Amino acid sequence: MRHRIPSFNKKTYRHPHERYMPSLQRVSPHRTSIYKDYYSMEQGRLYTKVKVSIALVVVILLGQSIFQVPFFRIKHLRTQGLRYIPSENVEAFIVAELERRRFIFFKNNNYFLFAASRLADRLEDAFFVDVTSVEKKFPSELVVTVDERLSGFVVQTPDGYYALDTRGDTIGAVDHPLPSQSVIADERSDRSTALPIEYLELATTVKELWEQALPESLRIAAFHLSDEPDTMRITTTQGFEVRMSPAKDIGQQIGRLSIFLQETSLDAPREYVDLRFDENLYIR
Repeated sequence: MRHRIPSFNKKTYRHPHERYMPSLQRVSPHRTSIYKDYYSMEQGRLYTKVKVSIALVVVILLGQSIFQVPFFRIKHLRTQGLRYIPSENVEAFIVAELERRRFIFFKNNNYFLFAASRLADRLEDAFFVDVTSVEKKFPSELVVTVDERLSGFVVQTPDGYYALDTRGDTIGAVDHPLPSQSVIADERSDRSTALPIEYLELATTVKELWEQALPESLRIAAFHLSDEPDTMRITTTQGFEVRMSPAKDIGQQIGRLSIFLQETSLDAPREYVDLRFDENLYIR
């Protein structure tokens, strides 16, 4: 009986002591090109990021060199339209605004970066003004023009002082009048009603004409609002009182007072000067 010797397939048979060596497959040219494209794209992205970072640094350094040059720094400030609000208060506020930061790295005092609209809004919030214009003049000047909403008067009552706006509406309590403001002493028996706008307009006229025609040594200390509609009483810084007629020409009455003061001494009237009677003038 014959014994059949099994045949060994060379592809599947491996000697027990033979070391296994994996077969290497050849990578197709198409896949190789994909690998190369991927790595080249990654290198391109990295190179772009480096270029962008360098450009940002250059822009920041260039911006600092331009926007922080003293030549373009706002150093000269001028305000227009202020009459009752002290200009030094407004200018100090504007200087503080110029020191505020812009875009983290810069200050608001640079001619090119200055934020005019933001300054106007903050000024109107801080003071009783309407900002009509904020003008930059190259290279370092700023001109701010305002219209005051604060009147030239404060009202005095037994409870204290309160300020008025230009329409005669109450703004709020104040500690004392500003140096350029005048006092209206409300001496009416019924102070629950608002200050008559007609009286405020008349007092404004008297104040303007008075300051134009009379010497600085004689100023209005207070207007006295009473229940007498035919008489406007004014106390002066010299201690005597001036009585005027609201129904007659204010300019003529102040003119007569001016002539009287030129011809006599301020010490002559001890109590009052009465201007209500046309060409006649009474003193006491």
